[in-house]
This record gives sequence, structure tokens and C-alpha cells, in this order.
Amino acid sequence: LNAMSLGEKVTWLGETVSDSTSGNTTTDYYKVKLSDGQEGWVSEWVVEIDAQPAVMTAETQVFKRPDLITGTKTKLDKMEFAAIIKTEGEWAQFVGSQKKKKGWIKAAGFSTDDVDIAVGLLATKALAEKDSSKMAEKINEILDNNAFQSSVFLNDLEKALLPRMELSE
Repeated sequence: LNAMSLGEKVTWLGETVSDSTSGNTTTDYYKVKLSDGQEGWVSEWVVEIDAQPAVMTAETQVFKRPDLITGTKTKLDKMEFAAIIKTEGEWAQFVGSQKKKKGWIKAAGFSTDDVDIAVGLLATKALAEKDSSKMAEKINEILDNNAFQSSVFLNDLEKALLPRMELSE
């Protein structure tokens, strides 16, 4: 048994098995290798084969197809994670976490940089923290980490701390 993090890259080892023991539905499982070499099975709803992890750099509208007239009311939030399935010119087909959102987005609205993905995922957890002192602590851990200094999200995180710093003065 092991766990994977959202946005973690794994290697599909080409094996798939199906499980139909849970009633009328069948679940496929993929055999994968983690970055540390461990191998195991993961449910198909957790991963997207042959996709590239990405994080939104701005609020991004979702389209049904790769054209501007098929817009939907669905949006991806800044720092929201998605898996990019394919790109066509300035468009990218995506699937969101737990495969709840899918469609097309403009390629300018996301980053596939490993640093941005890591910071976006960590920042989302930090910003969801209800205790403001714990939130500030987690944000400062991100800001103080030298490995994250190239992220496009650092200014956003610094701004998130400002109201808390002003209140404490």
C-alpha cells in the first residue's frame, strides 16, 4: 500500500486489469511505477494515461470544443490542477481532478512547469487552512523554500499574507 499526491507523475507499465466485484460497475486498474521505483495498482479515476500535469495560472473558462463559441459556465480556478490530454494550437483538452471537469481551455491559462505545479498544489492546501496562523506558516514555508523561487504564484502568496500582517501590527 502506498499513496500518490495530486499532480504526481507516474509511469504506466502497460498493464490494466478490470474489477467487476462491486455490483454493476467495472473499475479498471493500471499498474504504475512511482518516481522512487515502487510499483503498484491505481484506480483509473485517479490517473490519466498519457497526460501532462498542469496548474491554472489564472481563472480559465472551459469550452466544449476548441473554439470560442462553445464556452460553458464552468471555470477552472487559479492554482486548480488539471491533466492536459492533448493540445491543438492555442487550445488544450483537459480533465480535472477526480475527472469532475473536462473540456477545452486556452493554452495561455496554465503552466506545466514542475515548480508551478508543486507551488499551486501546496498553496491551495495552505490557503484552505481555517486557522490564519497555520495558513501564514504554510505560506511562509512555500515562500522561504529556495526550490520554489521561480514560481509564477509567489506574488499571489505574498499578497495573501498582507491582510494578516496588517491586522497583527
